[in-house]
Amino acid sequence: MLNIFYGRENIDKEKFIFEQLGKRALVMVPDQYTLEAEKQAFRHLGVSSLMDIEIVSATSLGNNILKEIGGNRRNFINKYGRHMLLYKSARERREDLKVFRGMETKSSFLDAVNNFISEMKQYDCGSDDLKEMSLRFKTDSYTSGKLQDIYILFSEYEKQIKGKYTDSEDYIDLYLEKIKESSLVCGNSIWVYGFDSFAPKTMALLGQLMTYAGDVNLVLTWDDKRSDRDLFELTGMVMENAEKLAKSLGVSHKRFKIPDTYERSDKIKAVRHIERELYTLPSAKSFHNEGLTLTEAAGVYNEAESAAAYVLHLVRDKGLRYRDIRLVCNDLEGRGAIIQKVFEEYGIELFSDTKRDIMANPVVKHILSLIDVVIENYRSDKVLSMLKSGFGDLKYDEVADLENYAIKYKIKGNMWKKPFRRGKEEYGEEGLKHINELRKKALASVIVLEEVFKSQTTGEFIESFYNYLCTELKLRDRILDFIAKQEQKNFFELAEETAHIWESIADILNQMYEIMGEESFDAEMFRDIFVTGLGQVEIGLLPPTEDGLVLGNIQRSRSGRIKALVVIGANEGILPQEKPTQGLFSAEERELFRNDGKELCKVDSIRFMEERLAIYRTLSSPSEYMWISYSLTDEAGGQIRPSRIFLKIKELFPEAEVSRDLINGDDDGLLINSMLSGRRHISRKILAAGEGDGVEHRWKSAIGWLQQNHPEDIGEIRNSIAFTNRQEALGREASSALFNKNPYKALSLSPSRVERYARCPFSHLVSYGFRPEERRVFEAAPREIGDIYHRCLMALTEKLTEDGVPVTSSKSHWMTLTKEECCEMVEKEIEQITVLYREGLFNSGNLEEYRQKRIVKICSQVCWTVVEQVRAGKIDRIEPEISFGRNGKLPPLEVDIDGEKVYIEGIIDRVDFLQNGRIKIVDYKTGRETFDVKEAAAGYRLQLMTYLEAACGEKGKPAGVFYFKIKEPSVDFSGREVDEETLQKEVRKSFKLDGIMVEEPEVIEDIAGNFEGYSEIVPIRATADGIRNTGKNGLMAEEEFAELQSAAADRIRQACIDLAKGKIDIHPMKTEETSACAFCRYKGICRFDTVFEGCSFNII
Repeated sequence: MLNIFYGRENIDKEKFIFEQLGKRALVMVPDQYTLEAEKQAFRHLGVSSLMDIEIVSATSLGNNILKEIGGNRRNFINKYGRHMLLYKSARERREDLKVFRGMETKSSFLDAVNNFISEMKQYDCGSDDLKEMSLRFKTDSYTSGKLQDIYILFSEYEKQIKGKYTDSEDYIDLYLEKIKESSLVCGNSIWVYGFDSFAPKTMALLGQLMTYAGDVNLVLTWDDKRSDRDLFELTGMVMENAEKLAKSLGVSHKRFKIPDTYERSDKIKAVRHIERELYTLPSAKSFHNEGLTLTEAAGVYNEAESAAAYVLHLVRDKGLRYRDIRLVCNDLEGRGAIIQKVFEEYGIELFSDTKRDIMANPVVKHILSLIDVVIENYRSDKVLSMLKSGFGDLKYDEVADLENYAIKYKIKGNMWKKPFRRGKEEYGEEGLKHINELRKKALASVIVLEEVFKSQTTGEFIESFYNYLCTELKLRDRILDFIAKQEQKNFFELAEETAHIWESIADILNQMYEIMGEESFDAEMFRDIFVTGLGQVEIGLLPPTEDGLVLGNIQRSRSGRIKALVVIGANEGILPQEKPTQGLFSAEERELFRNDGKELCKVDSIRFMEERLAIYRTLSSPSEYMWISYSLTDEAGGQIRPSRIFLKIKELFPEAEVSRDLINGDDDGLLINSMLSGRRHISRKILAAGEGDGVEHRWKSAIGWLQQNHPEDIGEIRNSIAFTNRQEALGREASSALFNKNPYKALSLSPSRVERYARCPFSHLVSYGFRPEERRVFEAAPREIGDIYHRCLMALTEKLTEDGVPVTSSKSHWMTLTKEECCEMVEKEIEQITVLYREGLFNSGNLEEYRQKRIVKICSQVCWTVVEQVRAGKIDRIEPEISFGRNGKLPPLEVDIDGEKVYIEGIIDRVDFLQNGRIKIVDYKTGRETFDVKEAAAGYRLQLMTYLEAACGEKGKPAGVFYFKIKEPSVDFSGREVDEETLQKEVRKSFKLDGIMVEEPEVIEDIAGNFEGYSEIVPIRATADGIRNTGKNGLMAEEEFAELQSAAADRIRQACIDLAKGKIDIHPMKTEETSACAFCRYKGICRFDTVFEGCSFNII
């Protein structure tokens, strides 16, 4: 007997069902509703246990039948196994695919194929149905090609499991024929409810139940008496199909309307009106909107915060429990994390009713990293990923030490297996020994795993790998420890997720053992299929507490009895969802299949009808309160519109106002609801009061309460409002202790350090006070290459300069050297320098050897250019790397600060003593430094002027200061043909000295020599009116040059005084072109922002 009972959502169907149950009954509900159905059974029956009444799903009913009758001893392939087999099949049949070739091993494609096959099986279709359907389209059509490709994969899958395994989607087939023998079903009363539609296989189950049960009672949401009857089109189809099936089976059937006596009278008028009118046309209006709140939010964060404040209001002021409230959002993918974060800030523990994937779990990451390390032959990123997973054998700082060494010395591949040898200079013997001990400890378990990878068959490997995880890694014990730590920190959802991990991994390995255990072991294929299987795992969790707030989407929110409904995101395209179904076939193609008489899968029109029913059911469920909101902008700030559902509800209640979100609304009292969010908003109110706005009485009360009960919080609020980024001076004593390596001796500063301080005192504090260690990679980076250039230039200068022989005299090596001889000297010098440079850096690989050859080529050109520049002028003596300081060739610069000396000491790259007795400074640079007079006078560029002051002393006269740029020459001759002489002339021009010199004929001749037109040495040119600059630098009158020297000396002295006093202002210099912040490595430390008091640029 089939009885169909129907009613709208204003009818208490569960009360009706449980009042009709006899002494013995089965109640079948959807999988996700079993827990809620049991709660409702206890509630309506008024019992503490269910003895003769059993709540089941189709799956659990099958389990019970097979346990009773037998036949459940099968090797099952679940969706993970199916996915892995499809991956294997796709790799083997790649060449046979037409449309999907190239996508065959992508996880997203295989996921779509897996889901499609799952749906086909639910619709009782096999691969032959695909083949038959493809023949109905033109052979060369795109749809036919897709059908043929899926047929190839589906049929290959069926062939591989035939006679060996049973697909879990075919589970119903196993027990359908056994129903007639089951005492659970035969003669029993069966009630079926909570369904809006049935797949063909489930309908077949319903048919068997009709045949052998005492009676089958199908309870549906349906009505045909009102103008919204099309809302119930889907359940109407279910009723008709069930009746047709009953008739075909010779089973009598009847329809019954559930009596109006079961109408729920406890619901507020607004909810009852929505239930009646939401989908009617035309709709009646209501002026009873008590308990209904409509909200418009400026953005998704404001919307989530308004919802959180409303939930707290219901709990604190209205006496509701969290379990009485249902939170719904149809865009959990985009807004779920935002909602979770905001509710946590409000002190509300929120359970998200979604499936979790496990690929980001540290246990899974560790296992996959171990496999990758072996397969990828110890690739460094894989080794480091394994170490950082948290399940390795090293502590956090040990991992950091090993990582720093590996990056610094470019450890890769088999280098991990051998003792590390480089780094003795930096680490010392003991330090290097410690690093090697860490290496051995970190890789001990991997060495064992390598033996496992020598297995002959996949089955042998899986057995050994499972034992390895259990015994060698003791992974199960580590997982239990990890769960305990998560629970201690109140991460209960994460702890439950971790608890499922081991079971999931074991399940995947078991499926793989069944699928490919007898095949020869292929490590890469195993890894790929294992990753594919793990990627399919989704863990469903239960709420950690009974009295918890649950967040879900419309379709999964089977809420039972609730007092309040909170709907977030009632926006167009979200409620209802308007995205087309993502899959292998478009909505149009699915409809074509259906219209052609073959339902291969669920079509979008059915999904649309299901969602409409879900929206109707959800919005009809609360008894006392409904809060529904939409946002004006999405997560990215784009404009979005309210949904037609929201607009329809507003139309139904013309007097219901749409309030603004709490942040922008007139009544912001609810913002005080929680400690965390309340602190933030109290801060905002106090800040506004400081800018002239008044503080309302309730906010004053909140501030007073916080002051009395949590004085530390109000203190933090006041401190945060009064926050400035101003840095107080350290004082002389602290400055000396921090900046002076030996506080018992006078402070010694290098010119570059003085310049760093002048540019930004705070940057100097970090660099020279905190002294963070820069990670230097063992490679020929710009710093190392610049070092080689510099050493070579110094060595060449020393060899060419002879005591007692003027540099530019005809007998000097500078004047007799040929270009070929210069190149030979450079090559030999670089060879000697690089042999032992940083423990053989330039012999560490092909890349470094190639770089050495380029260095020789570029350095040869650079050195020859230096020789030509020297020859052009009149130089008596060149001093390379001349030191100035207390132990230097030249005396230090001294700054007297209240009777205490500060010494400026350093090394000058090159000092030229010209024939006229004047002094020229040359500083070799590989970077982008450019000289600027204004910047030098302001203190932004002090190095050259400091060198000049040290070299001149009290009696020397300056000639000029220059940068020489060490670089690969670049000359543009696009569209022109040039001879060698012209080419070399342009190359020499590209190496012009960058700086200034005194505008005296004798000085110009001693530096630039005799020339016509443009000088190839410095940026000047000869004109009929005399020598002129060609840029902003070049020539400077003697008096102006002296003023520049004086200004620079004052800046140097002031920098030394401020440094000694411990001034550490965040006050970086800013020029027209750049600022001290441009390439600063410490921007993340200083938090420089001009909106903060104490942060400002020192603009030149």
